Amino acid sequence: MFCSIASFAQKLSDKEIGFNENKVISSLKAHGVKNEELASRVSSMRDLQKSQYLRIQKSRNEFFQRNIIQKTSKTTTTAKSAVVVDISQTERQALIALYNSTTGSNWYKQSGWSNLTNNNIKVTDLYGVTIENGKVIKIQLYDNNLSGPLPSEIGSFPYLQELHLTSNNLTGTLPTQIGQLKNLEILYLTQNNLSGELPAEIGQLTNIKYISCGNNQFTGTLPVEISQLQNLEYFDIYNNSITGNIPPQIGLLSKLKGLDLSSNQLEGTIPTQILSLPNLEGLILSLNKLNGTLTGLNQLKKLVRLDLSSNEFTGTIPSELSQLTNLYELDLLGNHLTGSIPLELCSLAKLVDLNLGANELTGSIPLKLDN
Repeated sequence: MFCSIASFAQKLSDKEIGFNENKVISSLKAHGVKNEELASRVSSMRDLQKSQYLRIQKSRNEFFQRNIIQKTSKTTTTAKSAVVVDISQTERQALIALYNSTTGSNWYKQSGWSNLTNNNIKVTDLYGVTIENGKVIKIQLYDNNLSGPLPSEIGSFPYLQELHLTSNNLTGTLPTQIGQLKNLEILYLTQNNLSGELPAEIGQLTNIKYISCGNNQFTGTLPVEISQLQNLEYFDIYNNSITGNIPPQIGLLSKLKGLDLSSNQLEGTIPTQILSLPNLEGLILSLNKLNGTLTGLNQLKKLVRLDLSSNEFTGTIPSELSQLTNLYELDLLGNHLTGSIPLELCSLAKLVDLNLGANELTGSIPLKLDN
């Protein structure tokens, strides 16, 4: 199984996984990474993004497979009905607004969308839109040349479960009306040109499980309202211009498995509340201005990936990191860490990727780590 996943990962394009090489290189240079180290660092970050993408896709597919099976079993008794249910006028107008605002005439694929303005034609088959029982439940228009701002009507889909608009040229701010999507579980906005602050209304998405906003131009601080998303499992907003501290309220997200805030301008320490997240598997905070020591990270028992590279962390590498027995990747490159490399790290049997370079470490490299 590992080989097949690895093989599939090799076929994924940067656009598919939301990886912008030019932005990453600019960010690395801004953080003082030397030219001779750029290629390896870019490769490492690309592999990390592929892994995260595959994990999210796997979880997403498993969820929807269960969801589809349940819905199929519920609807088999009504399959004899030939009645086609049209979507509501509100949803029709919202789709028209989305098409017009994002220059729909230039989309790569747009089958069925031209019929929206004709109220005599029932909306049953639109490219990128899944409709069930007259309700819009998915909008999947990724990599389809959408250009322009999202309209305020984006919040007019009360049954929407997935909004996937990755790899387009969306501009402007994220409308506050996004918070009206009470049934939304997946929000993919990676690799666009969205700007401004994340609206506080994002905290109203109480059913959301996945939020991916990486590779945009978001600014400002992270809204503390994120702490209200008690079903959230994955959150990323890497490669933006987010400032300020990491909200300690994120530590309230007990179901959180992946947190990627890399390539921003975050400052301060890692909140102790985050160190208590019971299900966290990936903590990616590289390429920021975070400081403090690495004390307490050993509490994250399920951690698989820990990337704190290119920050301003000080102190020694805690020997307690050896308690993270599931750790696959440990990247502490480019900080101000001192002291020797703990011999205890040699006990991390699953560790594959270890990067401790560009620090102020002393002493010798333990033989088991040098192989």
